[in-house]
Amino acid sequence: DFKDVMSAEGGRVHVLVRDLLHITEGLHTVHREVMDAIAKDLLALTPRPTLVFTEADMIAQALYPALQAQGLQPGRDIEVVSCNNERPLLAPLRPRPATVDIHAAEIGRKAVQRLIWRIRNPGKPPEVILVEPSMIEADPAMR
Repeated sequence: DFKDVMSAEGGRVHVLVRDLLHITEGLHTVHREVMDAIAKDLLALTPRPTLVFTEADMIAQALYPALQAQGLQPGRDIEVVSCNNERPLLAPLRPRPATVDIHAAEIGRKAVQRLIWRIRNPGKPPEVILVEPSMIEADPAMR
């Protein structure tokens, strides 16, 4: 969807797909070697992209040092937009990138409320519950 919308608005999208996440003993990690390969692929694109969109803040956290190792300063040479608004992951990043806040706490709260409702109303039909995301702008003061 991201690619379709960007293309419809006149943007050009390159999808750089890798097996980013690894699970070891229940812990999700992003390997530096994978991020280094993505950063090298970004540099090889002509023209060089002006923005990288990642699907999770943990990926943005791993991407920053990989970009810096290639001589790119996030927020100056290339913008980064991430997802989830996980503050502990974003706090050390300078500048803090823009992120799509999916409102995880609200999703959790609604899930618990829905579970309790379903237990009390087992015969009722399922319903779709939506939580609208919002954009948290990058920290311009850090640039």
